[in-house]
Amino acid sequence: MANTKCTLVPTAIPSELSIGDIVTLNMDGQAYLNDKPVARISKPPEKQLAGYARKSTTAWFDQSRVAGVYAKIRVQTGSLFGAEAYFIPVRGDGQEGNHARYYKLGGLAAQNPKKSLLMQMLRDQPDQEVQLIVALENFGGSNHIRANFPDMPEAGNSCGRIVNEDNELTEFLNTHSSAKAYAVKLSGKNTIDVRIEMNPQTLSQYYPLIDGAVARCIAQAPAIEERVKYMAKSRFDDSLLEAVVNHMSEDKGQVPNPQQKYYQPKGNNLADLVSYMLLGKMVRLVGEKGSGKNTLAETACWLLNRPLCRVQGSSELDKLDLLGSRTLKDGSTGFELSNMLETLRDGGVVVIDEANTVRPEALTMLHSLTDGARAIDVPGYGRVEMDKQACILYTMNEDYIGTGEMNAATVDRGPTMIIEQELDLGALLREAVPDSKETDVQTCCKVSDEIHRIIDQGESEFGNEAVTIRGYIDALQAAMFIPLKRALIQNVANKAQSELERSAIAAVIDAMVG
Repeated sequence: MANTKCTLVPTAIPSELSIGDIVTLNMDGQAYLNDKPVARISKPPEKQLAGYARKSTTAWFDQSRVAGVYAKIRVQTGSLFGAEAYFIPVRGDGQEGNHARYYKLGGLAAQNPKKSLLMQMLRDQPDQEVQLIVALENFGGSNHIRANFPDMPEAGNSCGRIVNEDNELTEFLNTHSSAKAYAVKLSGKNTIDVRIEMNPQTLSQYYPLIDGAVARCIAQAPAIEERVKYMAKSRFDDSLLEAVVNHMSEDKGQVPNPQQKYYQPKGNNLADLVSYMLLGKMVRLVGEKGSGKNTLAETACWLLNRPLCRVQGSSELDKLDLLGSRTLKDGSTGFELSNMLETLRDGGVVVIDEANTVRPEALTMLHSLTDGARAIDVPGYGRVEMDKQACILYTMNEDYIGTGEMNAATVDRGPTMIIEQELDLGALLREAVPDSKETDVQTCCKVSDEIHRIIDQGESEFGNEAVTIRGYIDALQAAMFIPLKRALIQNVANKAQSELERSAIAAVIDAMVG
């Protein structure tokens, strides 16, 4: 269905159609507006609009594939209308069986206070399974998969830990808060056989929501399904997921689709930022280099299908950059709005990077956009109103040279999110480079841990360049073709801007990589 454009010929004069209308198309190529027939699809030899011609629409109405077709009027030329079609696919029942695997539950009873109780229950009733839940917990600085009774899910009430976990279980728990488990039997002096159910994610519960977005001609079904899957994977509440789909902007271009989307297995940054963007808030994203501030903003815009305009902050940023400038064309003066104001007017998102390097008085010009007025009077142009879905994001690192404190009134205009560097580097790297070797991922984690240890203990004056996530991602991608050690040196060590620091980081890599 690569060609989704068609020409509509009105069936009545004057036509009841106008640009922006959404019509329903039936199998015979008839277009209905509010259940009233208003047009039909033009077929040869009738006149068609350039770029909207189509020889056949048979594939559109294959009832084994398409459950419904909607079209949005894009252009009008004379009595003809150009429209773009959107398709609701025929759905299966979406039912998928449970996927269960067996694991060993072990661990010392001293570290798992409910383990003795669980073992006694299995001794007393050897034919009965005991229901549990398993989840990732941090214990002693490391992540372990621990089991708890459903009525005592809190950390510290563990019945034991999985001693033979594998990537499948770890990845499942990285994208789910927990999994159902059943203690089956005692399998040794200190171990228990458990069955863990890993129910695959299904879209079936979201089909009506997805189909509603298609019927509004927001995007084609696969694009919306991809976003819904990502939100479910990121543990969005159903109410937030529904709000996102219902408030998705129609695809206007300039919507980012980051190759590496924001991934935070146990945090809420993505859900929180999307929530604030739904409310049209100004948000400050504060975090160190490599913490994922820009990736977070791009991923949120992608989910909401909103265009993004990025403005690089600096002490040189001025009124012309933020608002626009006068123009002279054919002897007449005019005014050209900045890309930033055009984006806000049209419902997009503006990210001002390193906003704390911008002179405070420059940002105060935007105060009327981030308060109840949501509008600004531009000298030489007039009033620009900010779309209700538009918002402004400020990103910043508070420790960089050249930064300063922001105006208190600017800070007060919205929430501040502290974006800490993702701690589970292994999970992040597996997500970013799924085809990478597990041994290479573990090597990257060891290099990162050693660099952080050296920094924390003050054994070396490593700069910000030593703390990188993007470098490890790039190194893993390059390791598909070149040795990992060389890729790490080029993408991690060589980011340092002094020979002494480059050599020190390279020495760490040399010690960790065989």
